[in-house]
Parts: sequence; structure tokens; C-alpha cells
Amino acid sequence: MFKVRDMHTVDTRLQDSNRKVSWLQYVLIPRNGRRAREVSLFEENV
Repeated sequence: MFKVRDMHTVDTRLQDSNRKVSWLQYVLIPRNGRRAREVSLFEENV
């Protein structure tokens, strides 16, 4: 399911109540490598 790095990212999202919507979008998007990284970078810039 989740890679170790991904699980750490998910834990961070869960702890930050202000990013629940972003976290849900991150999870719902298909988890192929480049797409996941693009979403992660996008969230960091929001």
C-alpha cells in the first residue's frame, strides 16, 4: 500500500487539521510516482 516515505507524509497530513482537504486530494489521486510527487510539491507551495 504505502511506501515508508508516503506513510510519513500521510502522518504529517493527518496531524495538520488545516490540510485535511489537501490530504484527501493527495490520497484520492492515483499514486503513480511522478503524479504523487507533483501533488506533494503543490501542497507544500499552497
